[in-house]
Amino acid sequence: MNSLTLSGIITGDPQVFAPEGSESTKITFNIANNDNSKKIDGEWQSVPMFIEVGYWTKKPQNWIQKIVKGNKCSFVAPLKMETWEQDGHKRSKLVAEIPSFSFPEIVEKEPF
Repeated sequence: MNSLTLSGIITGDPQVFAPEGSESTKITFNIANNDNSKKIDGEWQSVPMFIEVGYWTKKPQNWIQKIVKGNKCSFVAPLKMETWEQDGHKRSKLVAEIPSFSFPEIVEKEPF
């Protein structure tokens, strides 16, 4: 199985889904990260990339309070492409189903 290390900033509140009869709950949320690249004319451009993240847990209350807009997170996960049709148009998105993740400590740097 291929996997990627991803990190980013959480872009909104998590969504919680508890399937009937299941002991686990799925939490989904989105992260964003900027891809900085040089254009043909030599100027730098920053292009945001958004990825939906899914996490299954038996204790969602432990994670919901940490999955807050603006928080940083990082994880290793396989990516999968989900596709569907909506209003006659084909749609797709990248989704990371993560086995576990962490919230890095934010260290404020002192001014020089």
